[in-house]
Amino acid sequence: MRDALVAELSSHSVDVRVQRHGRTGTIVVLIDERGERAIRPGRAAPLGLAVSFVLPAGPRQ
Repeated sequence: MRDALVAELSSHSVDVRVQRHGRTGTIVVLIDERGERAIRPGRAAPLGLAVSFVLPAGPRQ
């Protein structure tokens, strides 16, 4: 199921980042048809997330 979800999101040009082992924090971003967004972070600390996994911030487009 996880592979199918990643494939489905990728097919819609979503930049998907997946870590399949360890424990990470979770953030769910919901965007409605008007472009309004709601961001719901999980409370777990992302201690298993490697620094190399995080992308540097770039210019907004």
